[in-house]
Amino acid sequence: MQMFRRKGLMLSALFLMAVVPVSADEAVDSVVQVADTLTVDSAEVPAFRYTPWETKPKKNFWTWLKSNIAGSTNAVSDKKFDYTVVAGPSYSNSASLTIAGGAMGQYSWDRSDSTLQRSMISVTGQVSIKGMVSANVVGTNFMKHDRFRWNYHLKWQLLPIHYWGIGYDAGRVDNYEKISRNRIVFNPEAYVRVAGPLFLGASMNLNLTNVSDLHDVSRIQYQSKRVFAVGIGPSLQVDTRDYAANASKGIFLRVNTLFYPEFANKMSFNSFDLTFSGYQKLWKGSVLCGEFHGWFNQGDIVPWSMMAQVADNGDRMRGYYEGRYRDRNLMEVQLELRQHIWWRLGVAVFGGAANVFDYSDNINWRHTLPNYGLGLRYEFKRKTNVRLDLGFTKNKPGVVFSINEAF
Repeated sequence: MQMFRRKGLMLSALFLMAVVPVSADEAVDSVVQVADTLTVDSAEVPAFRYTPWETKPKKNFWTWLKSNIAGSTNAVSDKKFDYTVVAGPSYSNSASLTIAGGAMGQYSWDRSDSTLQRSMISVTGQVSIKGMVSANVVGTNFMKHDRFRWNYHLKWQLLPIHYWGIGYDAGRVDNYEKISRNRIVFNPEAYVRVAGPLFLGASMNLNLTNVSDLHDVSRIQYQSKRVFAVGIGPSLQVDTRDYAANASKGIFLRVNTLFYPEFANKMSFNSFDLTFSGYQKLWKGSVLCGEFHGWFNQGDIVPWSMMAQVADNGDRMRGYYEGRYRDRNLMEVQLELRQHIWWRLGVAVFGGAANVFDYSDNINWRHTLPNYGLGLRYEFKRKTNVRLDLGFTKNKPGVVFSINEAF
């Protein structure tokens, strides 16, 4: 019994020594003794810290709006699909005051290839106080190793518009009718790389146009107010640009021939579209650009809605009333100087000229239409701008608001 009592007393003493705190001096001596015994460097023993779970910042509507409207100008995005929302007012002679908005997305068909240009899609819409409503879907795709390219443009537009007629003489005087034009256009095209910068492919044009409130049918050469045209044909491209949406060097050549056969159209005709543009850096932040464009139609009768017209899409002859000057054939040229100013802002000055005519032997150079103006640029994505251009014309000035450069 005494032996068990002694063991119990010893266990109780050990328990009290473990529980009861010792004095500060005794604690220091004990630490030193342990350190000397185990030869442990206390500096190598990390201190334990309690780290709470990090809370993610809450994203509200304004954070999302700022992120997407401001965009990112980083050279490479780690997002599979990087998009930005844009919106703003604009004004044009044909549509009056307009609210335009939409979204633009960028993506890559081969994210492991940093040299492959980013593909893109833009979806935009417009509503004007004059009653114009339109929607656009534009896509440009660069496939793996840039061996294949395919693009598309789908546009629907309901537009109360002034219509003068066909020919230069019809457009030069203020004698027009107010009509309502409903139009759907679809332009897909595909290319394969043949050698170096040379691409061969095919394209198609589907155009459905219907007008109402047109009383004088002589303005459309007594044709039908409703025109449905389907054309298909070969295309050629030579492209050495560094970036298609906003080039700073290189050239671009596009030759497109479309055949509109009689079995698919009420009248048989052909169109030939030629575009040549070049880009050159001059000094820091500046790019000088030039472009020639020709649109030529052949056939006994060309539908009035398929005539070549000035300011057809706001990329050329900026400021002119859309379609005021139209005829079977068109030649136009433009020159533009772009200059980066500060942050994401830049400016541009441009000038150009155009001439519409029925046949080549009837070209009148005195009918050449002048064009000049200036613009403001905002880079909301890397190498992708929103532009606002003020163009002066032979008649009234006009404003163009759009995504990406004019050419």
